[in-house]
Amino acid sequence: MAEIVDLIIVGGGASGVIAALSARQGGLTSSSIMILEKESQPLRKVLASGNGRCNLLNTQTIDGHFHGKDPTFSQAVIRNMTAESLIDYFGKLGLITLQEGEGRVYPRSMQSRSVSMILVRALEEHNIVLKCSTTVNRLEKTGDLFKLSLQDGSILSARAVIMATGSCASPDLGGTAIGYDLLVSLGHAVSEPRPALVPLNLSPHPLMKYAEGVRFRGCVCFESRATGLSQSCGEFLITSYGLSGIAAMELGRTVALSCANTNVAKHEKVGTLVIDFLPELEVETIADILGRQDALKHEPRSALAGLVPDKVGQAIISLVADKPRSRLSGDHMPLCLAQMLKGLVCDVTGTRGFAFSHIASGGIVTDGFDSASLMSKR
Repeated sequence: MAEIVDLIIVGGGASGVIAALSARQGGLTSSSIMILEKESQPLRKVLASGNGRCNLLNTQTIDGHFHGKDPTFSQAVIRNMTAESLIDYFGKLGLITLQEGEGRVYPRSMQSRSVSMILVRALEEHNIVLKCSTTVNRLEKTGDLFKLSLQDGSILSARAVIMATGSCASPDLGGTAIGYDLLVSLGHAVSEPRPALVPLNLSPHPLMKYAEGVRFRGCVCFESRATGLSQSCGEFLITSYGLSGIAAMELGRTVALSCANTNVAKHEKVGTLVIDFLPELEVETIADILGRQDALKHEPRSALAGLVPDKVGQAIISLVADKPRSRLSGDHMPLCLAQMLKGLVCDVTGTRGFAFSHIASGGIVTDGFDSASLMSKR
């Protein structure tokens, strides 16, 4: 006879663990609750999040930050658990938090392990069974029970199941498509997952040659025939392959969609990036600042040092050197440099893929679920 559990949660990440604790605190006081996690330890993505500091949540509005066929689908659930109530929830678990810029909230210890330890301790205190290194190969509904066939050949039965398997992003941290497959087997539809919140690949460019490893704050516009125009502002990191940093990765969803909708070979151009290194200044203002510097005539790189990181200036100078000499003499040089600082053009060839993606877009189609309870309509 298969063991019968009142509630099985497939996935021991942040959502799975919080779901188990909420079920216990919400009324399943004398029932059996079990978490099945395929990795050797739970909460692996929590441990890696925020560069090891764990960005728990964001206090800014969620409006405009959800996409898909029905961007409003998640609003009822998320507004039922506001940022303030989630901070209070963690506080009751013994975790003190700290808010930094742009609404990001971290544990006061600035260590993701603090979050993991407190959540695992809470599972133990609430008598919730956590089974790691346990993969679910098959999920089916038989009568009033769900039957879960595990990779080791054993079978569990559950009166209710919560799917909290996450996406296929970051496979090195446990990202997988298992959840998609299990839900499809129950009759749900899937929209092709694509990398999102992921670094961007660019065609070879002087910016990558001269300024690899440099961070800057600015605004970037991505444009393609497939998706139109998208913009992101904030911190960027110049890499050997292109652009990273949170602001660049926020364009990843649109770039991935462009790749899917553009019939080009791998490593070929799917769109264009236009970088504005000084969004707070107009072209004329920048040209005036540069034009008043004597150093511009004999050491233009030095003249740019007060506006952008030195290595970015070096890349700009290398591009200016390729311009016709008539544009670089007299009054033309300040304006030419200013235009480049406000609109440096790079070709985009794609994203770094699921291996470097923090999240995925697409996934199980929301039409099959009730937006208020997230319960399967099937």
